[in-house]
Amino acid sequence: MTTDTGEALRDKDALVPPQDDDQDSRGATALQPALNLKDLLTLKRAAGPDSDLFAGPPDGMWMAPRTFGGTTVAQALMAACLTVSNDRRVHSLHSYFLLGGNAKMPILFQVHRSLDGKSFSNRKVQAIQYRRVILEMQVSFQVCDPTWGGSKQTEGGIVHQRALPEGVPPPSECRSIKDYKFMGVPVATVPGELRYARPRVSRLPAESLNMVWFKAALDPPLGNWYAMHCAAAAYFSDFELLRTSAVNWKKGDLDPRLMFSASLCHSMWFHRPFRADDWAVHLMRSPVAMSDRALCAGHMYNQKGDLVVSTVQEGLMRVRPKDQSPEDRVETKAPDYLPAKL
Repeated sequence: MTTDTGEALRDKDALVPPQDDDQDSRGATALQPALNLKDLLTLKRAAGPDSDLFAGPPDGMWMAPRTFGGTTVAQALMAACLTVSNDRRVHSLHSYFLLGGNAKMPILFQVHRSLDGKSFSNRKVQAIQYRRVILEMQVSFQVCDPTWGGSKQTEGGIVHQRALPEGVPPPSECRSIKDYKFMGVPVATVPGELRYARPRVSRLPAESLNMVWFKAALDPPLGNWYAMHCAAAAYFSDFELLRTSAVNWKKGDLDPRLMFSASLCHSMWFHRPFRADDWAVHLMRSPVAMSDRALCAGHMYNQKGDLVVSTVQEGLMRVRPKDQSPEDRVETKAPDYLPAKL
């Protein structure tokens, strides 16, 4: 990654938008669905200018009734980033999905300031809907090195990476997806580009392998605040990661359309500065699936071959009865325990 990119991503280009007059005391019901990625990642303070309670808008690009996990993770990360100083860069996050969310409703994010040390800061984030915690996340930040925009590196310290494998086709040779389907069900309009990359190299038959190029839409631009690009990568990381575990079943005895899937946990590590509005390829593998749980791991590379982000996700992958219709795979209403308002 060049110094120019690091320099461009050092400082915030915007703060949290001011609280709207039409927000209620819980700060969320007035938020309109976001129809682009930048609006989706722009949070509002929900309880005064000095609070650590934020509200994220609903994802207007997501058509399924349940909240997209990538939306919740990305917005939770943004909430944490809004509580640290400009000299800190996120280097890892670890999240657990506790309950399914309602995609038509905003999400509140309560940030707890666990640590502000000399080199690291830690935050705990709880995502809340209907007074229930639907996700918990731990986020760690490291002091930024101003000479290149990334986390501080001791002179002479260890530096290495796994190389980008040979045989990955460029995005120009890959099939573009605009309307995203998961397990055969249309669920989203992609706020950018997703392109499937068919591997040119052989693979072990027992291991599922998946490759996807992605980049965020340029209109509206994400800007130069590095946190926005990390959150965008978190959003895109959830599109194909868990599905990787079902790749090998396409021509096997199990029809992937009969699978029920739900994310259980999602972790990311941010290694180098990058821009989510430039092409990056997400190489994903599923080394093991057992006990109705699948483990999937990925690496994101930019076009120069720099390893910029690593991902790991575990999810529930359960077979539905064969006599269940495709419509039954998607929930059409919120659960009974959800009240009408927050």
